[in-house]
Amino acid sequence: MQLIKGGFSHDVGQQGTKLKAVWQPSYYEHRVRDDIEYERIKAYIHDNPVRRHLVDTATDYLYSSANPAIRLDEAPERLKPELEVAPLTRR
Repeated sequence: MQLIKGGFSHDVGQQGTKLKAVWQPSYYEHRVRDDIEYERIKAYIHDNPVRRHLVDTATDYLYSSANPAIRLDEAPERLKPELEVAPLTRR
């Protein structure tokens, strides 16, 4: 993240743009460890426009992945629930 932010800020400065700050003061990084946490964080993000009183329901927000018109990428394989497979038996 430091390389992305640093590179972007450098490019902005090279273009002659004078800004006090390009990025918000802090950055919070968290690795999603399982499908339960993934769903919790996704619900939190979807509810942001509702908490800010921009819409009544998350699905009403045009720029949200909660909106049914938005097509999402597949969840990463490591976050997909594992399928339970019945053991093979001999007869």
